[in-house]
Amino acid sequence: MPPIERVCKITNKKFFVSDLEQKLRAQFDAPLPDVHPYERMKYLMNYRNVFSLYNDTCDLCKKHTLSLWGDSADFPVYCKECWYSDKWIPPQMDLDLDQPFFDQFAELMGKSPHPARAVNDPIVNSDYCNAATNIKNCYWSFHIQLSEDCYYCYDSRELKNCVSTMLTNGAEFLYDCLSCYNSYQVFWSDFAINCTESYYLYDCVDCDHCALSAGLRHKSYIFLNEQLSPEQYEEKVKDLQTGSYAKYQEYWRKFDDMRKAYRKKYLVGLRNENVEGNFIFDSENIEESFKMDKCEDCVSAMYMTNTKDALDVISFGGFGADPSRFNGPVGI
Repeated sequence: MPPIERVCKITNKKFFVSDLEQKLRAQFDAPLPDVHPYERMKYLMNYRNVFSLYNDTCDLCKKHTLSLWGDSADFPVYCKECWYSDKWIPPQMDLDLDQPFFDQFAELMGKSPHPARAVNDPIVNSDYCNAATNIKNCYWSFHIQLSEDCYYCYDSRELKNCVSTMLTNGAEFLYDCLSCYNSYQVFWSDFAINCTESYYLYDCVDCDHCALSAGLRHKSYIFLNEQLSPEQYEEKVKDLQTGSYAKYQEYWRKFDDMRKAYRKKYLVGLRNENVEGNFIFDSENIEESFKMDKCEDCVSAMYMTNTKDALDVISFGGFGADPSRFNGPVGI
């Protein structure tokens, strides 16, 4: 089907409904949109607080809890233990077909308890985390799953002993890294995939014992994009291993200059077919979507894993649910 031109009722900007989106809307029996995809994404993101935690009191057990709602909540807020307990019964309302549905839905939401944090057990010694499940000994980490002994991490899964790491899966012993998938002992690096024992890498794949380099593929013992012997390399990286903050600043400036000068790929991702967005891996037929892993036929989606046929969706992991056919939810 050819794209259909529409005009956003919020911004008055033109946008197009693609063939894939038309098929998904027909599948969901949903009408054509009158709001631009970016405005729809902003609406969903506005509902979602991941990073801010407040001191609060559980409205059921009256004990202290950290909460993502703060003073803004006009509904009951329950701590994790109470929320998953059998101590309360969800409120109910009879639907009045003569009244607007969403007005009644808003009234029911106002009466319904909300979880203080978006977390699922097991959560062990990780009170200062949110949007998390199956983590242990983690601190101030958000949108994190299946991880242990991690601090200041975001949007990652299957991490161990990582600090200040973002948008990364399947890694161990990382520090200050961005999107360093399946890597081990990598420090101060961006987009280093399947790399080990390296420092200050940018857009490198399957490398080990490399430092201050960019654009490497299947390399070992590279320093400043120059091939060295193992002995020469070990001598070069001694400065990086002293723990000196002055040396760190010196090399960070060199790394930053290297990043700015390096050519940029149109997206971060691997093993994709017909995708549009960023941070997409092992996916097919993806439009205007971000942070997608093993997904297919998705439009305007974000933070998705193992998902098929999704439209206007944020954050679905496929844990125990049917990871297909979603339209419009946030944080499943």
